Amino acid sequence: MSKIEYRVAILASGDRASGGGGSTADKVTRDSLEGKVGFRVAVVICDNPRGSVGVYERFDKINSEFGLKGDLAIDVVTIGPSTHPGRPQERGQSLDESSAVCRELERRNVDFVAMLGFKRIITGEFMETWGWHPKYADDATFGYRNGLYHPKARISNNHPSILPFTADTHGPYSHRLAIDLYNAGRLRHTAMTWHLASAEVDNGPIIDEIPVLITTDDNADSLGDKVQAVEKEFTSSVLEKHLILRAEHKMN
Repeated sequence: MSKIEYRVAILASGDRASGGGGSTADKVTRDSLEGKVGFRVAVVICDNPRGSVGVYERFDKINSEFGLKGDLAIDVVTIGPSTHPGRPQERGQSLDESSAVCRELERRNVDFVAMLGFKRIITGEFMETWGWHPKYADDATFGYRNGLYHPKARISNNHPSILPFTADTHGPYSHRLAIDLYNAGRLRHTAMTWHLASAEVDNGPIIDEIPVLITTDDNADSLGDKVQAVEKEFTSSVLEKHLILRAEHKMN
């Protein structure tokens, strides 16, 4: 485990249909609080309001279980269409929403952002100042591995399938597409993929990828269960490894 504690913000949407969601954010936070990884969750930002998804209740429970109060409590902050509807974009966050996320990250002294089940496409100031850009791959100092460890590329995203074949899909749609490609003979497996967030959806450099077997008996639900199990088991360690390598490359 790293001796340096990195401050990570989690962005999570939750599942409005069921009122649930946030299970990966829950697992990553517990791993952090139990000392399994060398980063601290500084804040959770949710684009859906309290009462519509289960993220808030999950973190109420975490704060209670671990005795986190006052400045030590992990806050879930609502920043989304209900709080910042101004200057809407064709897809994704409004520009006001994007800037509000930046102000919250600055206020919390966040080092890195992990999108864990965040269903909003990031835009505006947030994308410009925290996301990965193609020019980073050409940076003479930090262009190593396609700019994967560029100091300004500070947002990761969890994609529940194999890239680039299932880019710009999410949830069951990703799994159905993977199965269709498997049945067409174009894929032999899917994957749980972690990548840097870029303006082009699901197109940033891949941080890590773990193959997940597809069988002839799989449907979207069964394949989704297998991918989600991999996501929960490995997300914390993938994040920690990336943070460590990013810091080491920045020092060299």
